[in-house]
Amino acid sequence: MLHETARLDCIQHVETSANRQTLLEQFEANIVRTGSAEKVQTIAGVPRDVLRSQPYRSYQLIFVGGVATASELLEIAVLSWGLLTIGGMIAFADYGLNTASSITQMLPKSAIDAFTNLFGSKLKRLYQGNEVLLEKLAD
Repeated sequence: MLHETARLDCIQHVETSANRQTLLEQFEANIVRTGSAEKVQTIAGVPRDVLRSQPYRSYQLIFVGGVATASELLEIAVLSWGLLTIGGMIAFADYGLNTASSITQMLPKSAIDAFTNLFGSKLKRLYQGNEVLLEKLAD
């Protein structure tokens, strides 16, 4: 966030709970500590709806984390792809997570693997561990 034109948009899912509120408060406190709070915009809404309203090829980095189900993660990944510039990166959290609360939720890994299989020729895998970092090579 050092460059004068740098900005950060964060989607805050509209569902609230005591834990999510605490996390949001921690996040906002951390943003203030950066000294660049004016460069951060928090957008409240359902991620799939918010992503559909964002301009095409307008992001250089997208981070996807804290998604409840594998199907939701896959949908967010696909919607995010068009928002990335060529050479932009998408990062996924929880790739190494090995528990799901139900079989129908599936693990984040299954959605991330499906995404990388489908978009494989258009991306480069930069890192894979507990997180996955991909570079967009083509639309």
